[in-house]
Amino acid sequence: MNKKGNTVFFKNSPRVTSFAAVCGSKESAGIIGTYADITLQDDMYEESTYEKAECKMLTTAIALAIEKGGYSEGDIDVLLSGDLLNQIISASFAARDYNFPFLGVYSACSTMSESMLLGAMLVNAGYVKKAVAATGSHFASAERQYRYPLELGCTRPPQAQWTVTGAGGCVITDEKKGIKIVNGTMGKVCDFGVTDVNNMGAAMAPADAIIPPYGRTHIHVAILRQASFRLGRVRLVHSPRSALAFLVLLASVRSLLLHSAADSQKRFNTAKHKEEDIRILSAAE
Repeated sequence: MNKKGNTVFFKNSPRVTSFAAVCGSKESAGIIGTYADITLQDDMYEESTYEKAECKMLTTAIALAIEKGGYSEGDIDVLLSGDLLNQIISASFAARDYNFPFLGVYSACSTMSESMLLGAMLVNAGYVKKAVAATGSHFASAERQYRYPLELGCTRPPQAQWTVTGAGGCVITDEKKGIKIVNGTMGKVCDFGVTDVNNMGAAMAPADAIIPPYGRTHIHVAILRQASFRLGRVRLVHSPRSALAFLVLLASVRSLLLHSAADSQKRFNTAKHKEEDIRILSAAE
């Protein structure tokens, strides 16, 4: 394994040999919905709580990814998965249904990319032959976790993001077929001081807008480029159509980048000036 800056290159070319996705009603309304294996008309997924629905989606995506690859549960060496909830409870509960080892990952919107990066590292190094990387989220459970429960009926500001209701999983193997994982970049936190809990796009934008490839890059954005695309700086080579289908796995990409890094810096500077004004007023009083 070679390394350049924060980017690692996989000489043994681990491959994504199968993948699956489940998406909610809002997500299935767009073009990406046509590539999902299961599209829900009821975001409760026949469960009594949003959290149970989220766990069920993740469990289903993992099972489908294994099944579509022609594998059995006994073929899988490890599951790398996480979600947005406390103690990654959806992933932990999903892992109970399987008899292979589980490594929990929490990386917010970059959980899928980090899971794939770690899975590729394990396969490339020869420690495992088949690893499952997966993640999931639910709009309603995320609102309750980070903002306000939907039952309160709070007004959403125009810049508010929508957390994806969906789940995705893929099997990474040492086989010589499928989508090749060429490299992956380990990210660093870039904080411009955005404090608007409803605008996660502005908080995440600096990590992608100001950082060059092979430098300080946070892992959470997919960019389609000709016959290859970078999944949060995890680079996979395949056809554009297959790449588009694989984008469904980005259930952990939960908001659009609504503001550029320059906008984020401007907001940060404005916030700093306001704090200074408050201090001056307090001192005068």
